[in-house]
Amino acid sequence: MKRLEKRLYTLMRVALRTHGYSKKGLRCYVRHDWQTKDRVNVIWAIVGTLFLTLSVFTCYVNSDVFYACLTQDLLPKVPKDAVIVMGNASFHKRSDMLDAINEYGLLTPRTY
Repeated sequence: MKRLEKRLYTLMRVALRTHGYSKKGLRCYVRHDWQTKDRVNVIWAIVGTLFLTLSVFTCYVNSDVFYACLTQDLLPKVPKDAVIVMGNASFHKRSDMLDAINEYGLLTPRTY
């Protein structure tokens, strides 16, 4: 699982690289549009070593976007005996999200 996560992180960094590299002493020529402010966010879930779902957004992920992704994409695909592990973002703990997880018969994640 760590290998898969590291590979995804590496692919994202390469796709969003903002600096160029060259040999020491040589000028680096790179084409980059410094005016763009686009951001790419990914919400993903894996079971074992396979991706269950992968959602890519070019906007900021707020609680409403995450709730829609959780209820419309992730929960219908999750096996009934699965464990959901989420990060520590404040909107992960919203009561309607925890209620949606409970409605699908999954245990509510612990909040610390």
